[in-house]
Amino acid sequence: MIEEQKLEIIQITDLTDRVKTFSTTGFRLIHMTCAKIEGTMELTYAFDKDYAYESVRLLISDPRTEIPSISSVYWCAFLYENEIHDLFGLTFQGMAIDFKGNFYRVSVKTPFNLPEGTVPETVTETVTGTVPETVTGTAPGTVSGTVSVSTVEKAIPEVPGASPKPEAKT
Repeated sequence: MIEEQKLEIIQITDLTDRVKTFSTTGFRLIHMTCAKIEGTMELTYAFDKDYAYESVRLLISDPRTEIPSISSVYWCAFLYENEIHDLFGLTFQGMAIDFKGNFYRVSVKTPFNLPEGTVPETVTETVTGTVPETVTGTAPGTVSGTVSVSTVEKAIPEVPGASPKPEAKT
């Protein structure tokens, strides 16, 4: 049997009261998520009690809108709120712990809320060390390589009483 999962779009002015109601009736905060869809931020708060899943959603068209923190009701919400602040640029007022934009180390400020058509600069790091002879690029910022079995075996220490290493297949 599939349980009904309620989702209600609410006004920002109703958020604190709705969250307090969830708390006083025994619901737990499952997660908070944010998505930018066609220029509007969808901020969703999900709650659960006895396998009943309910969510409320704010639709935020102006990213400068200040959102009341729910961390005074669900203390752990400060983690979600800091994450959403760093990745989307939304501001939460009254967070229990405010990292002031330093919760995540990102190369681009608010990477999930860039202006339409903006492409962030590529950030590269120089890595030193031995690289296998067979190296191919798979995507910007990633590299794949081939490591021989003998190289891996050298890295595995001998353990007294352990089974012998399997023979390498060629």
